[in-house]
Amino acid sequence: VGVATAISYTASSKTIYCSGWDGADATEKYWLLTIPFTTAIPANSTLSIDWQAYGTNTAPKNWDIEYSTDNANWTKIGSVAYTSAIKDYDLSQALASGIPAGTIYIRFKVNGTVSINDGTVASGGNSRLANIEVYY
Repeated sequence: VGVATAISYTASSKTIYCSGWDGADATEKYWLLTIPFTTAIPANSTLSIDWQAYGTNTAPKNWDIEYSTDNANWTKIGSVAYTSAIKDYDLSQALASGIPAGTIYIRFKVNGTVSINDGTVASGGNSRLANIEVYY
């Protein structure tokens, strides 16, 4: 969301990617996952997200990972810094209250304009995601 390029796929690394993460509104750019849950997630459960990611040198370095049940109100699970080599990430959030059956939204949101090479995010920098697992 917020980027001007289409999502592409690289078979060799099995990653999806896109560029266009630069600009003054960079913090309003994010990957958005829409995941249907057929059963409610009970209170006192832990929502977990495991994934792999990396980017080119001019891609965003800092990301906030958030979830929502209405695609409007977001709860931050944590923050990560991407590198130029593929890396495993995992974050978990304890749920004080349950989440009803339906759709859960996960977003990987750009947090600032610092690039992976510690410069500024540029238009050609691409962010990559692979092997995303969401579970409780």
